[in-house]
Amino acid sequence: MLKTRIIQNEPTGAGRSPSIIEVDGLSKDYGSVRAVDRLSFSVSAGTITGFLGANGSGKTTTLRALLGLVAPTEGNCRIDGRRYRDLRRPLSTVGSMLEATTHPARTARNHLAMLAAEAGASRSRVGSLLELVELDAAADRRVGGFSLGMRQRLGLAGALMGDPAVLILDEPANGLDPEGIRWLREFLRGLAAEGRTILLSSHVLAEVAQTVDDVVVIKAGRLVTQAPLDTLLAAHASHQVRVRTAQPNVLVTALAAAGFTAIAGPDGAVVVTGCPPEQIGRLALEHGLVLSEITDETPSLEDTFLALTTQSEEIR
Repeated sequence: MLKTRIIQNEPTGAGRSPSIIEVDGLSKDYGSVRAVDRLSFSVSAGTITGFLGANGSGKTTTLRALLGLVAPTEGNCRIDGRRYRDLRRPLSTVGSMLEATTHPARTARNHLAMLAAEAGASRSRVGSLLELVELDAAADRRVGGFSLGMRQRLGLAGALMGDPAVLILDEPANGLDPEGIRWLREFLRGLAAEGRTILLSSHVLAEVAQTVDDVVVIKAGRLVTQAPLDTLLAAHASHQVRVRTAQPNVLVTALAAAGFTAIAGPDGAVVVTGCPPEQIGRLALEHGLVLSEITDETPSLEDTFLALTTQSEEIR
């Protein structure tokens, strides 16, 4: 069991709202360029939400607006019902990891000690967090010699310094090797299991699909869709099954007679739409066919993301 909560804080209020992060009609202009355009979405407490969009879609601008680092042109961003600047104890409410802010000449321990002083945390918390992110053996090494993955772990430790209920993370898997990505997945799930809320952006869509509960997709600064991950994938599933048999034309004819679409490809595989694998197996048995392959081709999050973001019309 992963144990991550080191300091227990008092609740920030008597009963949190179901949506602990709220973006309402957010627009942000940089001169004549509109980076975010009337964007609205919410994040439920205790969930991990993936914030997805192509480069330049407005993800980082939105995260910076949530953290009070840029002023909205229009609209509002709230965390636990308040704008960031109005939080009584911001570092104990929300932790963030947006970009590297470590001095290369400082050690990991010294970097976290500075953050501890800012957050009003004890120095013992520094050691606990270094151990938590598995950097205790490198605590007294200069950050300039760290790999990108090690710097990401240090960033996570810094985000947790105030023991916040909310985490906002920009590309936390960046630079991690496969073992590190698995570690991050378990780490974030452990945090969410404690009741923390996590909003993370990532371009590693295969990993997002194994980590998040909900997904927010944006394009050109506008909302494309927001939904639970399972609901989103199911709504855009093609329900296709790939089948191989020595007599593909016989199978295609049998499936067509049963009302299903089946196409035999040049590689000998039959692609079936709208028919579950179990029914395909029964039809094959009835016609004396032996199936050498039957694969349910459920679309991946990457497939769904590309389908959503390449459509000309927004999906609300």
